[in-house]
Formats: sequence, structure tokens, C-alpha cells
Amino acid sequence: ARAGYRVYAVDLFGHGMSDKPYGIRYSLDLYALQIREFMNALGIRRAHLAGHSMGGAVALRFSCLYPSMTNSLVLIASAGLRRERNDNLAFRLMRYPLLGEFIILFNFKPVVRLLNSAINTNGLIAVSDDYINRYIMPSRTRGYTYAFLRILRNFGTPPWEVEDCIAGITRPALILHGTDDRLVPASSGIRMHSLLPDSKLVMVSKGPHALMETHASLVNREIIDFLRARR
Repeated sequence: ARAGYRVYAVDLFGHGMSDKPYGIRYSLDLYALQIREFMNALGIRRAHLAGHSMGGAVALRFSCLYPSMTNSLVLIASAGLRRERNDNLAFRLMRYPLLGEFIILFNFKPVVRLLNSAINTNGLIAVSDDYINRYIMPSRTRGYTYAFLRILRNFGTPPWEVEDCIAGITRPALILHGTDDRLVPASSGIRMHSLLPDSKLVMVSKGPHALMETHASLVNREIIDFLRARR
């Protein structure tokens, strides 16, 4: 925003303080549609889309479905490719009916472990209570457990993959990925770069999954330079 851009941070269905409705199919197509309707409501014809992790997959899917509304893409530790599913034990257990609900309701240790994996590359940095609370706060909203587990249990299945349509994306893309990412491996960023015809890849040495928090200055500089080159 300080560089002169208007920035919107959208909480998609099932995330943050947005609604977490029952009875809908949480998918990339749903989220792409939600972004489209958000843009239409604000009268935005085209936009630069930036997404982290699953948000990167949403941005890619949006560009596949609505190319005329996409200026460019910024993909930070982006998900969306096959064979990148996280095999963390807690996540595997939470995919089982009832067991997942029990873990979410009574044990936040898996959340803390996930945050440590996202922030740390060497296990020496402690995740602060404030950081944990910011991520746990949405869990107190109505429908959180339902939405979180539906997303988790479907992630890594075809409705959450964009690999088949990526090669058709012609918009410029900036890919930022940490070499020490424990959640989405660095090889995924390299492969995404090979699939996107007009992309620039920035590999951050020893960078973890949450690059925009651990390497904020570097990430912001790369994004601003990328956007300015396309004015």
C-alpha cells in the first residue's frame, strides 16, 4: 500500500472471520468464484492477485477460469500441484471422521506444531503466544471445525489441484519459495516455474513456509519491483 497500490486482503469462506457455511463444497472453484464476486462488487475489472500456500492455488485457479480479470500473479510457497500433500501425522489423523473433530476441539498442539513448521527452519525460533492466538481466534467462530476439516480432508484431491490448467496461464507470475519449506517443498516452486510460461522464480535461501513473515522486506521488495515492471 505504501508503494501506491490499493491492497485488499480477503478472508475466503471458512477462513478468518468470514462465514463458514455448512452444506457447501469447499473447493478452488468456489474460492475463485468468491474472488470474482468480490471484484465485481467493488467494480474492479482486473487485478494483480497474490496468494500464499493454499491462497496461491486459489490465485492460479482464478487465472485459469477468469484470465481477462487477471493482471499478474504473485505466488508465495504456493500449493496446487500434485504429490505435495502434507504428511504431518496430526494432519493425517485429523482426516479421519470424529478423530479430527476431537483433536480440533480439545488439542491445539497440532496447530502449534504447524505454526512452528511454517516459521522455523531450524527449530530454534519459538512461536509467540500472540502469533498462535491470531491463528486460533477464528476457531472460536461458528462453523470453524466443520469448514476446517472439510478443507483439510479434501486438500490434495483433484478439486484442489490446478496443474492441468497452469500451462494455459499467460499472465506474468512471480514465484517466491523458501529452500527449507517444510510444508510445500522447494521442488514444488521449481516445478511450478517450469509449468508457468511467463514466470520468474525467486528461491529464498533457508526460507521457511511463511516467507512473508520471516522475510518480509525481501518479499515486499520483490513484489513491488515485479509490479512496477508491469505498469
